Amino acid sequence: MIRVASSFLTKPAVFFFAGIAITLATTGATVSSLYEMRLDAMAQAHDAAQNLVISLQKET
Repeated sequence: MIRVASSFLTKPAVFFFAGIAITLATTGATVSSLYEMRLDAMAQAHDAAQNLVISLQKET
């Protein structure tokens, strides 16, 4: 652990790029999750609209 910490202190660029890599990985996971949720919400809205149309057609 001490060797890793000292390598970050002697090579700050490694620390910087490791931080950027972690940030990009987290951002990618968040974007992917939000996009999947968006697709799911659109599918549920489409199903709800179809159910409403079917319900209204049965009433007439």
